[in-house]
Amino acid sequence: MRECGKKFRNKFFLDFPIPRFIHSSILVFSYSRILAFSLLLSACGFEPVHGRHAQDHYSAVGLERVAVSVEGDQRLSQLLEAELADQLNPDYVRAPKDYTLSISITETLAGVFINPDGTSSRNNVNFDTTYILTKEGEQNPHDQGVISRVSSYNISERADYATFVAQQDARKRAVLELARAYKFKLAGILAREASDE
Repeated sequence: MRECGKKFRNKFFLDFPIPRFIHSSILVFSYSRILAFSLLLSACGFEPVHGRHAQDHYSAVGLERVAVSVEGDQRLSQLLEAELADQLNPDYVRAPKDYTLSISITETLAGVFINPDGTSSRNNVNFDTTYILTKEGEQNPHDQGVISRVSSYNISERADYATFVAQQDARKRAVLELARAYKFKLAGILAREASDE
């Protein structure tokens, strides 16, 4: 098969050598297409979500103007509230609170892999949250909905401490994902509102 490929290449490419200036012009043409595409992409308003200026974009939207209150399990609500404070206002800028985000969170455990003896070797940690976003001075909710996240961890039959650590890590990962989801949700809502004004 390789010999056949070599003969094919030799027959069609070595018989007709391509001058060196054509190779360089092909490269220049390719680079110019990439440059033109990137300029068109930036002209349409596209901005990367996790780019260098992403944090400036979120602060320009005004996420620091959102006050957060979380109800539910005390430890879990504290974790989510602290993570949301870090996500929405990482520089701890003092700003008047024009919006209030009220979140209710519940946590449930569910076995994923059930052994023949009825025990589970892997659990899912399900976090279900409902939120209501209200604007200062308005009676009706500005936005409301549900955001859920699932995280999982392995259960060790012989090491209870390892299972405990894995469960805590799964909870922290799920809370971090919830906070990011709320950050993106709020950024979209506030950006739409700023563009409408």
